[in-house]
Amino acid sequence: MNTGGAAVVFLFNTVIVAQSQFEVASIKPSQTGSLDREGNRRESVDTSADGLTMRNVSLTSCVRWAYGVQASQVSGPAWLDTERFDVVAKGAGPASEDQLRLMLQALLADRFKLTLHRDSKVMSSYELTVAKSGPKLQKSAGEGKSGHSGNGLKATFEKTSMPELAEHLSAIVRAPVADRTGLNERFEFAMDFSGFFVPGATLDDLPAFVNGAIQAQLGLKLELRKAPVEILVIDHAERVPSEN
Repeated sequence: MNTGGAAVVFLFNTVIVAQSQFEVASIKPSQTGSLDREGNRRESVDTSADGLTMRNVSLTSCVRWAYGVQASQVSGPAWLDTERFDVVAKGAGPASEDQLRLMLQALLADRFKLTLHRDSKVMSSYELTVAKSGPKLQKSAGEGKSGHSGNGLKATFEKTSMPELAEHLSAIVRAPVADRTGLNERFEFAMDFSGFFVPGATLDDLPAFVNGAIQAQLGLKLELRKAPVEILVIDHAERVPSEN
């Protein structure tokens, strides 16, 4: 299905295609999803020069990627996290990641009739910083996409940046996490939370356990703060996307 076009801009005799929407796009309910090394279903987002492929993703994850926010910054009905989709979209020509994000915003509005508004809320959030011991991270060698696999308590990360780690930690502690490490490289590392949990602990204890683990294993720490955080409030979304 054709979902839109592009604007052509001439700059210093160079033609730049400023795409606003995908040329073709398919959104279908996910049947299996991709698997990690332990055989667990997981989400995946892969970009190419002219398109985007998302497997086993929730609508919340689509919104997160499209708008560049974390899970705790999206507010809406519970089904946004439970319904799963496969998205395959191609543009009319090469597009940057920022362009792909804007194109996904348009696609979500078209297929899910998604409408939202921005709000601000003072809430607990964290800054990911380097601990006094210094970072305990191995720099990645070579190019390639980042990735991680795990079973909940243990996880292995490959070619992972600190903003990507901050987003992963945000999902665990259920609060925004901002990268303030100043580390710009990509790294290989593993985390094991199993030795840091106490029997009878509650979800409210999670940040303390996570903080203890990353300080001991990664040489990083989470610093708590209260500050205004931007929230995306979902006003409307169709549970079943329109036909491809």
